Amino acid sequence: MAFLLFAYLLCMPMLTKVSADSTYRLNLLGLYPMTGSKWLGGQAMLPASELAVKHINANSSILADYELNIIVKDTQCIGSYGNNVMYEELYNKEETKIAILGGGCSTDTIPTAESSHLWNLIQVSFSSYTPVLSDRSRFPLFFRMAPGTTSGNLALVEMVKNFGWRKMATINPADYADGANDFRQQAMEQGIEIVVAESFADNPALHVANIKTVGARIIYGSFYEADARQVMCAAYKEGLFGSKYVWILPGWYDDGWWRIEDHNCTIKEMDLVTNGYLSSEVQALVAGDGTNRVSAMSAEEYSSRYDEYVNFTSDQLVGLDHAPYAYDEIWALSLALDKTDKELKLMDPPQSLLNFSYTNSNLSRLFFDQMSETKFEGISGTVKFTSTGDRLGPIQIRQNQNGTDAAVGTYNPGSEGDKLQWSTKITVHWPNGRPPLDSFIEEEEYQSISLALFAIMTVIAILGIFLAISFFTFSILYSERRIIKLTSPRLNNLIILGGVFSYLSVILLGLDANLLTLTQYEIIFKLFTVCLVIGFSVSFGALFWKTWRIHRIFAVKSPVAVKISDRQLILQVVGIAALELAVLILWEIADPRIHNTYQYNMKTDPKNDDILITVLRVELVSRGQYFWMGALFIINGLLLVFGAFLAWETRKIDMKAINDSKFIGMSIYTVVIMSFVGVPVSFIVDEPNAHYVLISIFILFSTTVTLCLIFIPKIRLRNVEMSRSTMTTRPQSSPATPYSVSASLEKSLDQISGMEPSKSSETAERV
Repeated sequence: MAFLLFAYLLCMPMLTKVSADSTYRLNLLGLYPMTGSKWLGGQAMLPASELAVKHINANSSILADYELNIIVKDTQCIGSYGNNVMYEELYNKEETKIAILGGGCSTDTIPTAESSHLWNLIQVSFSSYTPVLSDRSRFPLFFRMAPGTTSGNLALVEMVKNFGWRKMATINPADYADGANDFRQQAMEQGIEIVVAESFADNPALHVANIKTVGARIIYGSFYEADARQVMCAAYKEGLFGSKYVWILPGWYDDGWWRIEDHNCTIKEMDLVTNGYLSSEVQALVAGDGTNRVSAMSAEEYSSRYDEYVNFTSDQLVGLDHAPYAYDEIWALSLALDKTDKELKLMDPPQSLLNFSYTNSNLSRLFFDQMSETKFEGISGTVKFTSTGDRLGPIQIRQNQNGTDAAVGTYNPGSEGDKLQWSTKITVHWPNGRPPLDSFIEEEEYQSISLALFAIMTVIAILGIFLAISFFTFSILYSERRIIKLTSPRLNNLIILGGVFSYLSVILLGLDANLLTLTQYEIIFKLFTVCLVIGFSVSFGALFWKTWRIHRIFAVKSPVAVKISDRQLILQVVGIAALELAVLILWEIADPRIHNTYQYNMKTDPKNDDILITVLRVELVSRGQYFWMGALFIINGLLLVFGAFLAWETRKIDMKAINDSKFIGMSIYTVVIMSFVGVPVSFIVDEPNAHYVLISIFILFSTTVTLCLIFIPKIRLRNVEMSRSTMTTRPQSSPATPYSVSASLEKSLDQISGMEPSKSSETAERV
């Protein structure tokens, strides 16, 4: 197959003679994107190329023996289509092409440049930017007039550093990834973090939404105009625009590119979302009077002749900003061909461009060397190629300011000093007067309870403590009165002590990790558990055990007094509290609870939406915490069952001074209801304020109800007794008992109240 191709190439015709005056036609194969849905830049490029051909053919000092001719083919900006039309022309035996112009898009340039060197053809592109084309091993005979994406990306990375941005996102179509890959590589080499790199196949909406999710604010996009409109429309719908966001887009788009209606946004919406975007762009048309230019034209003269050539208003042409590259491209080829022809004529034997064929690698190499050494002043500035076929040149930093593409800075890669220089006339416009932040300022805070709620619950708990102290004061002041002695004031004081512990637990529960260090929080939370558990066991233990004594006194039918002292009962209460405390100590030793910090949610600071706060939740956990909690629930549950049994057994004892069965039942009912509601709710409710308020209310309500049920009736009994004492005068030494009881029961009651046996006997005789 290779032999047949080689034989075919040998049989190909050489250059075509135009007329008898020894002028020969040099055919240039022009690959221009004229139609299609991607980019129609060929519409502006082709007239510029034809204008250059016209000027060169009229110039007798360059290629005097030859006439340039462009054979135009439409690539539609599609690689496979461009490759196909190139092959068709190269296999055309009627005309030999001496060089290839184009393509206009990276997608149609890459496949053609990979193959054109097999025909020993120099290929020069006027507007392909991808850094892939800088690979000499892959594209050995390729040059380009427009500085590539790498140069533009160098300018953008320098700009990003200048604004202090260190985090970015990128987005590009899957089939247009080279420019974005090059930017990411250069950015990361400069310490810039790419937080997300999105690549889409068709609809970019989900990918734009993901950029918003990760919180990126500086976004680099690399795509053709049609895709750019879809991306920016999606950005509008996601709210990725305004003073806090910056889009960096290609600079080679046509003026007003976003106003073409091929998307779901209005023109007004697109004006908003694109306002302020930044870009890098080579300066295709450089100001100057044309003194040192090979074309001898100033920028104004070129524009005038170009408009005259197209014969209509050229502002509407796609790719107009890049047309000067197409003009200078023809000049670069012509100058290199002219030098090659002159060098060929000095050979022995003399040769010329007429000797070119697709198999003449020597002539192709000579042409390549002359092209590599080409240097001249064109209308697009100094034309000079690097060893990779790229053109170096100043890069403009531009900003869309209310629909106007304003040049705000210049990046010169060959400068010895600061490569990036900002304009003093037109400055970058920032809505807030300064560059936006590249991301949220990330701060952390622990999940907290509202200080107002904490203050309210603390005040209520303190009031509860004062209530308990007032009951304690009452118990101390009237402890010598028999009506109070009969209620076991020592045990009543234990009930009050348990209530104080319960109130303190509410205050400790509100001290969160925002007010304390984590170590302090661990200690405080464990103290909360101790206070709550001990408070419950002491209060209800004292209440139930003194009721048990009443039950024993009235249940035993014996002439002998039942002797159950306060000390015995207090030891029983201490025993219950010690048992629960032992469970807590074993829990701490065998399976200690440690703080576990995890991300609860994220929120923006209401005072500064540039600050993103990560809310951390701190919990004290252990591996077997449910086992230990279950043990405590069982102990306290049995205590409640015991209390309920005693309340039921003593319900018929009609002695209000000593029988609290009705109030015990009401207290148990309150605690059970609060427990059945509070425990599940404490596991379900996740919001810290609601969780704290609910648990606090359950503790405060049940504790307060219990204290009030136990002590308010005693205060009323005291008041009744005092009222009777004022109405009836009785000897101070022998107070009467308003109850009809047996002598043995009277002795038992005397033990409860602590009266002298002799006095109690007198009382019993009177009864």
